[in-house]
Amino acid sequence: MQLGSLQLGSLRRGVSVVGIRDRVTGSASAVVRVGRDRVHAVRGRARSMLDTWKRRRFFARNPSRAADAEVRTRENRFYQVASSVVSDIVRIEFSTEYGYRADTAQDRRDARADAVAARHDAKRAFPQLLRVLDTEIASTSAGEVVAASRVLAESVRQYLRGNTVSEHLHPKDALSELHSVMYDQDGWDLPEDSQDTDAPSSGHPEEATPTSSPDGHTPHPESGGERADEQDTDDRVRRSDTLAASETLLIEAPVTKRAGDPDYRERLLAARYEPHIAPFNRYVDLLREQRGEWLPYVAPTYGGVDARLLSLFQDPGPKTRTGSGSGMLCVENPDDSAARYLRLLTDAGIDVRDTISWNSYPWYIARPPTDSELDEALPVLTRILGMLPQLEVVLLQGGTARKAWERLSLAEPAIIDRLEVIPTYHTSPRVIAHVSSAERDRRERKLSDDFARAKALLTRA
Repeated sequence: MQLGSLQLGSLRRGVSVVGIRDRVTGSASAVVRVGRDRVHAVRGRARSMLDTWKRRRFFARNPSRAADAEVRTRENRFYQVASSVVSDIVRIEFSTEYGYRADTAQDRRDARADAVAARHDAKRAFPQLLRVLDTEIASTSAGEVVAASRVLAESVRQYLRGNTVSEHLHPKDALSELHSVMYDQDGWDLPEDSQDTDAPSSGHPEEATPTSSPDGHTPHPESGGERADEQDTDDRVRRSDTLAASETLLIEAPVTKRAGDPDYRERLLAARYEPHIAPFNRYVDLLREQRGEWLPYVAPTYGGVDARLLSLFQDPGPKTRTGSGSGMLCVENPDDSAARYLRLLTDAGIDVRDTISWNSYPWYIARPPTDSELDEALPVLTRILGMLPQLEVVLLQGGTARKAWERLSLAEPAIIDRLEVIPTYHTSPRVIAHVSSAERDRRERKLSDDFARAKALLTRA
């Protein structure tokens, strides 16, 4: 059959259009594949960083990697009791030193009283340390762990007897040695976090095969398999027999306003004397007893003595109160200021467990503190700084915090010279209320930029 010239021209144009469409479609598919590959790479790096952090935080409190789960649980229990005793010893030393250099007689008396209370706490806990050593470690653990545990117990005994200079290790050094010995057993590891189930298998994302999770479950690609696998893995980690309730708090990501849940508040309160946060909350107990005035605890979700960033605010807000709130300084408190603070930390990539919060005037007064009240609170702030050996960056959240820091810089210049200080706004919604939209945007940008700068300083260090 012969085609007319008009028909032949139409056919050629059709073939040409189909060819162009195929090339455009192919190019678009290639761009999509490249974009997806980049997303997968970013997700993989983010998961790797998160896994590394979770491992570090978990093993900092639970160093045992014994193969047997029961032995592992017992060794971690002993290590946590030992950490609590050593925290008391650190408190003894800090309070004793502060008692010599405090400016006022009252501050010196308070410091001596705190040192006496810390020594009493350590002596009261020491028999428990020996009991756990004899009943749970000596008969089941490896010889190296038993030996390091006995060295630690003896170093604490000598310290509490007043023999601080002897052939025995300092309790802090002995605890560090015990941590190394327990961790070096290498018979167990923390379950891996969620795997990269959506990674391309052969350069084509649509051909990827979901990876089985550790329990053999293969997620369905059309049912949110990646998210389900991540949640399953997190649940398995949280159900681990070696993970105490308080340790679960340390590896869970904070959730906005979660402290409004009564059950969660109970968990926070039960963990307030965990070793990393105990020095702060025992100091809160002491301040409550001395003044007869209320101030909030510090939530165990913070980094405590391991914190590298301090956010200094004005005074405790209403949702730190017991009853109406959590009873703690907490990024999960049910108020907009805490929610905004958590969002700024998250957006900047700062882990809450790298931080701690405190107030320029730590007692609850429900109003801005006066200048004389800020001066009255300076010794407390000085002591808090002394409990933060890893501190690198300070965020001054608002004008009152800046004023308190100026006073501190005059009173204790040696303490703050080593720190990077970033003045910024408070996270309260009132900061951006009743201002123009341009000013509101400027303040929001400054807050975001200041948190990003804090992250950069921490990363550089």
